[in-house]
Amino acid sequence: IAPGHGTDDYYVGLENNLNIYCPVQADGTFDDTAPRLVRGKSVWEANDLITEHLKQIGSLLASETITHSYPHDWRSKTPVIFRATEQWFISVDRPLAGPDASLREMAMDVCRRDIDDGGVNANSDYVTKAELLINGKPAQLDRPDDVTCSFRLPLTSESAGRWRLTLTDRYGHHSKLIEHTIEVIPDTPPTARITGPAVPPEKVRPTDKVPLALEISDDFGIARAELLVSVDDRKVQTIAIPVPAPASGPATRRAGPIGYLNTIATAELASLDLAGGRSVSLQIRALDNLPASLGGPQEGLSERLTFELDVKAPTYVFQVQLAMDLQIREALERIYAELISGKKISGPLRRSMKATKTLTETTLGKVDALRAHLVAAEDLARNLADATAGGQYPKLSEAMTKLADKHVGKARELTGLIKITDAQKPRAELADEADFQIDRAIAIVSKLLKDFDVWTEQARMAVMHKMVLAIWRVLTTREPFDRLHNCPELR
Repeated sequence: IAPGHGTDDYYVGLENNLNIYCPVQADGTFDDTAPRLVRGKSVWEANDLITEHLKQIGSLLASETITHSYPHDWRSKTPVIFRATEQWFISVDRPLAGPDASLREMAMDVCRRDIDDGGVNANSDYVTKAELLINGKPAQLDRPDDVTCSFRLPLTSESAGRWRLTLTDRYGHHSKLIEHTIEVIPDTPPTARITGPAVPPEKVRPTDKVPLALEISDDFGIARAELLVSVDDRKVQTIAIPVPAPASGPATRRAGPIGYLNTIATAELASLDLAGGRSVSLQIRALDNLPASLGGPQEGLSERLTFELDVKAPTYVFQVQLAMDLQIREALERIYAELISGKKISGPLRRSMKATKTLTETTLGKVDALRAHLVAAEDLARNLADATAGGQYPKLSEAMTKLADKHVGKARELTGLIKITDAQKPRAELADEADFQIDRAIAIVSKLLKDFDVWTEQARMAVMHKMVLAIWRVLTTREPFDRLHNCPELR
């Protein structure tokens, strides 16, 4: 029950003499009376934090997403946060004690004396005087006609401070004297980084096509992006990286260069002058849209990848495939190791739990250790599922998701329930089922390790088959043999 959040809970709280506790502030964040975990966090941020905390301490029985009708603000389309707040009600037309006037009449008198910005426009009264103060100094005012006024002022790094706009109508009524903050935010240089391949090969062929996954970001907009290619530290080519045009149209509030780019840039080594070269280096360069008058544009450089040139090296694609296969196998082996370590605890725990009436500190320690292994195995499985989704091993991604959801994750939840279950028999049943799910998970990962060897061999054979077909195509079309390196299938 949350008496401070929702009508039904509020009345139930009143009926049961509960405190109307409302730890959520007007801005939607938790105040200092809330647990440290969520203090200062919005209610939406706190949802995930609380769920994860319950998961970590083994108290989360289940977690799923449901679709249901929920009140939303009709203007912003955002969910409404229910808060119990103190309110007061008055009769505005009842004469007050003392002055011969009602509260409504007194309020209207205040309105006539203190009209806000919107009030001037709403009453269709022309502004006879307008003043904009920047840090106490008036800005230049332009009045092309009786109904229009505008201000001009240069914005510099010294403009930080306060500003206030005062509008006055023909009756001498003026807008509220409210000051606002001017914050100067410096334009930072763009950032660029190479995100793939995860494990770059040390050597490449002079005829290779080398694709690089990259990310570029800037706070105000990316003006240009390039792939810099150097041979033995000698710059030989700059390859332009397409930057999408900004969105436009009636629905676009602000037009300008995009601030984030996630794409792939490719260096075709066969088209470069590599004569006598021993190594080739690749680097991403990004420029922002800061005007030259302000010292721009600013530059951002990624790390530099350097490859040794070797005509005898396996193709770039083949090496990347091998490196990826190795990473996947290592991840599977780590999952298997965590499960085996967990099994060494779950087996004895299952056998002893039938005769355990009270959970001792030693037993609780074993439960925590088992759960730690299961959490590690589940995280590894989910990460591997994400990493292989949409790649060459879709079956592996599906298997990892199923492993995490139906076996490892289930065993983790069951293990957590052992600590909060008082009855002896249900505790023993939880331990038995958790041990069974661990056995199933071990069997699945063991089979996947064997299957993966077959999958990788098939993937490598597919690459080799593609290369053989390319050579056959060149030879059967009687093309000069020295044009073999121009075949995209061989890169």
